[in-house]
Amino acid sequence: MMTDQQLVLPRFPSLRGASTTASMSVRKATRARDVRADPTPMRWAIIGIAIAFLLLFIVVPLLNVFAQALSRGVGAYFGAIAQPDAIAAIQLTLLAAAISVGLNLVFGVIAAWTITKYNFWGKSLLVTVIDLPFSVSPVIAGLVFVLLFGAQGYLGPWLQEHDIKIIFALPGIVLATVFVTFPFVARELIPLMREQGTQDEEAALTFALSEATRLVGQLRREQLQAREVSLTIRFDDFSETGGSHRFRQPQFQNSVINATLEEIFRGIMDNQARPVRQIRIALWNLARLDTQPTLWGKTNAERWGALDEAAHKLNGQLNKTAVMTGAQLALQQLDDVHKNPKAKCPFIPQREMVKKLWGTDADPLANKGDWEKRLAKVSKQSQFKH
Repeated sequence: MMTDQQLVLPRFPSLRGASTTASMSVRKATRARDVRADPTPMRWAIIGIAIAFLLLFIVVPLLNVFAQALSRGVGAYFGAIAQPDAIAAIQLTLLAAAISVGLNLVFGVIAAWTITKYNFWGKSLLVTVIDLPFSVSPVIAGLVFVLLFGAQGYLGPWLQEHDIKIIFALPGIVLATVFVTFPFVARELIPLMREQGTQDEEAALTFALSEATRLVGQLRREQLQAREVSLTIRFDDFSETGGSHRFRQPQFQNSVINATLEEIFRGIMDNQARPVRQIRIALWNLARLDTQPTLWGKTNAERWGALDEAAHKLNGQLNKTAVMTGAQLALQQLDDVHKNPKAKCPFIPQREMVKKLWGTDADPLANKGDWEKRLAKVSKQSQFKH
């Protein structure tokens, strides 16, 4: 007989208490480890000072303006707004604001674009001039405009002669507004453009250098090296620009070619501010890869001369023959004359060595076979000794 029974698991109060205690200790430890947080009284004091400052200098004056405007009722308020002087003031304000916004938008974007995309002399001076309104009081700015365009200013008499009004007119209001608000547009756009432009350009440069590394490696596998390299960049509007470089000698090293490509890329992008769409790399004027020690010379005579000089220097430093062929080693043991040989290139047997080994000047190969057997025997003996 089978019955359905409920499975009851035992409870462990001690374990629940232990887990609760552990969680509380973790929270306390986390709270104790937060050493970066300010003390609670200091935090509330700073928040209170900031709120009090905003209330005293911004909120209270703004509420006072509305209270004074509505002190005689809503009807009197709308009646004052409907006056011709009030309507003219509102129209002048809106017109000056519209003109200032348009000028700030145009010149702010141009200034931000110029600073972030181009490198030129006086760039730091331009940044300083943009930040100038932040450090100059608007009162000082108004005084400057009065001294320039006022009746007693530098340009005042000329403006009066031509019946041009700037001070106490719409142009003066627009100039003052643009001077105060111009840095805000440029300062908001400069970090954004700088970040976006750098990321896109660095990504394009990384792609170009990686492709150049792959192409140079393929050329080396084919025993080739390039004398000229070029880089062409196509932008989003399908316009193209590029540059090229010709090396003095054919190159096969990635470090040299990549450094040249980076220089070409930087030179192109300094004068361009458009997104990169495509990159083309060309390596031409190819030559066979010189597997010989290129730094020692181009011809065999230059290379053997460099080897002979290197061997002579090693002999002078070590006070003995540093580099020897098997024939020289055998001659040192067969003939006393060659125990202290004169420094010479070990890879080319000299005339006296050939004559001593194989025969005479008349027949250099007369005794070649006998000497080969003797040299082989001595070489084996020397090999077993070492």
